[in-house]
Amino acid sequence: MVATEGLNFVLNGSVTVSTTFSSFWLTTNVTTTISGASLTLLNAGLTVGSGGELIQAAPLYLRIPASYIGVRLAQGATWRQESSVEALVSEAPPGGGSQPTITAAADARWHQNADVDIVNASTGVFLNSAVLWDQTGFANVSCGCYAAVYLNSGATWQQRANASISTRITEVQWIQQAYTHISWTGSAGSYTAMSPSPTPSATPSPVIQTASNVTIANALALQFYQSVPAVNLVPKVESGGQDQQVLRKEEAVVVTLGSITEVGPAAEVRQTAIIDAGVWTTFADTRYGASQSFVFTAPLHINSHTSEPAGQLQLRYFLFDLPTNISFIDANTSSPAGPVDPLLITPDLAKMSVALQVWPWLPQAEGDHHELVLRFTISPPFTSFVRRNDTPQAGITTFELSGQHAGEVTTTLRLVDVVELDGQAVLGPAKVSFDVDPATSQLVLRFGHFNSTLLYDPGTQSIAPSTSPLVMV
Repeated sequence: MVATEGLNFVLNGSVTVSTTFSSFWLTTNVTTTISGASLTLLNAGLTVGSGGELIQAAPLYLRIPASYIGVRLAQGATWRQESSVEALVSEAPPGGGSQPTITAAADARWHQNADVDIVNASTGVFLNSAVLWDQTGFANVSCGCYAAVYLNSGATWQQRANASISTRITEVQWIQQAYTHISWTGSAGSYTAMSPSPTPSATPSPVIQTASNVTIANALALQFYQSVPAVNLVPKVESGGQDQQVLRKEEAVVVTLGSITEVGPAAEVRQTAIIDAGVWTTFADTRYGASQSFVFTAPLHINSHTSEPAGQLQLRYFLFDLPTNISFIDANTSSPAGPVDPLLITPDLAKMSVALQVWPWLPQAEGDHHELVLRFTISPPFTSFVRRNDTPQAGITTFELSGQHAGEVTTTLRLVDVVELDGQAVLGPAKVSFDVDPATSQLVLRFGHFNSTLLYDPGTQSIAPSTSPLVMV
């Protein structure tokens, strides 16, 4: 369909369009409005021609192969996105190429005033010279093999809302006025913390804060990214005596809580938590006897950052000056799971726990079992792993990850089989299960239903330089 005069599509019910004769369902060179119920495009996309304007006021769902473009803006075109966009892009057909999900030619304007969620095997967003992407809605772009966001010379990404980017290689330039999380799985990936914006905002740009540590032969330094649930674990090693230590930044590991989702029986996502800008603070630990303790606290929004807060996230880290035996479940907690053997924590380890309060579960029909899934991204990415059950003791599973750094450096994850739900300790696998995903370089935790509180009190995180960096979570 080609529009040469003004058009106004009012969708009284959800509409699904599929075409086999063209990769574009609509090409408009004039002002066109789509409003009302949702529009789903199967094997089809939209083109806004030179000088045209698309006002998208209805949810848009793109279900296209990677060889198709979802939304194309010609030179000088304008897209006013007033409602959400969700793009799930399949692999290209045999012999077919791949295209960006959203592409814009010179001088085009994309005013993103609602959420965008793109999953693509190739490039998510490709902006040519002098294009403006003005982002005020949440943007989540995940791509498997190239650039999640690619900006040509002179293009501008004015980022005024939260963004989450996962890709093998990311090339971005932006005016940063809110928290940005970038994870990568290729050697060309890099991340630079921006300076704070010249004008104050409620969610300032990331600032790295470093936690001190005891002076021992092998220790660990922690770096916290302000307002973000991310921790940089950096080995500290003796240099010229115990009073002198150096940071081995080239062997650091970053652990980031990337997503929290409620999934159904087929692992389909039912709802997603948006982690708001949070705060890292210190607190006095009375449970483990840690020498230093830190907590990240942030409200959670469901499906949209504009929704009312629904629950709270806490991510806690602990450091120890001396070897200490700790228990995973509070001794005062009623534990139908029985006793949990303590684990020895040494000064080169940092203990972590994650707590959630008040998750708004969706109604579940008979047999409709829902889980809460937390995904932690580990950078640099790992490429392979070995799983060892009941190691180093019963009730603990160890994952040995490799491929992150050159030489003998590896990362180890240790996870306990007990979770505390609503104040009760519950043994896995019924209420807690876990795995690692080399394709995304993520640790995946799955939890069963709880009414008010969840506390997963797993273990520790550490790095041993040049031998076997250890991350216990």
